[in-house]
Amino acid sequence: MKEYRILKQYLKEIGRYPLLSPEEEMELARRIQKGDTKAKKTLIESNLRLVVKIAIEMHQGKMPLMDIIQNGNLGLIRAAEKFDPERNIRFSSYAAYWIKQSILRHFQEDGHLENISARQQDKKRAIRRFIEDFFVRESRLPSASELARGMSLSLFEAAQELKNYQPHLYEGPNYSSLEDIADSEDIENTICHQCLSEELDNLLSEFDEDSQKLLRLRYGFENEDCATLSELAEQFHITAEGIRQRENRLLAALRDKNPSLKYYLA
Repeated sequence: MKEYRILKQYLKEIGRYPLLSPEEEMELARRIQKGDTKAKKTLIESNLRLVVKIAIEMHQGKMPLMDIIQNGNLGLIRAAEKFDPERNIRFSSYAAYWIKQSILRHFQEDGHLENISARQQDKKRAIRRFIEDFFVRESRLPSASELARGMSLSLFEAAQELKNYQPHLYEGPNYSSLEDIADSEDIENTICHQCLSEELDNLLSEFDEDSQKLLRLRYGFENEDCATLSELAEQFHITAEGIRQRENRLLAALRDKNPSLKYYLA
């Protein structure tokens, strides 16, 4: 009850900050790039409600919600510092990724990230069961929209799950550009995917050339087609089991470098 009163008062305080139009966001972002701290403060304050929304969605009831919100605010600050106004996207869509990253780091420090990772694995197993059951009934794979409706996914996430399930059979639409996606949740997922790819590129640069190549081919970083273990075994002149073991070691190293990747690489 006390936490509810605190949250209610906090929402009342941040509710006085007006929401911004896309044009106002772009103008503030350009000023921030020139070192304008007042513009940065305005951009952050106008998006504090976004942090609350994401924090509530990620809250598991095992730690104070206000602590999660405060850590999300750190991600919002970082997003304001990194945002490029020339990317032609809404700041809120870009900021959502950094807010979630900051909250996930907080979960990691408090030992709750493993539970989130387990839920992601359960979700992926449920998606796979849905696809397989659909195939048995209809003798075909579901479309992205059918999977999205059946599993309450965004269209972008459904398309990605189908591609991961059977990349050589599924030839759905290309969701690489923001103009192809109308829904704001889909845009957020696209930006999340782009930011995550950038982080993975930075992390991969710390590995040797062969390790980078193995992961890029295995997870479709090169041409979006994921190589099989046998294909990699032939290319790297080792057994498929050797490839699997090396892949697991590399993934473990990636997660050690950025623990919050467990949430995305579950």
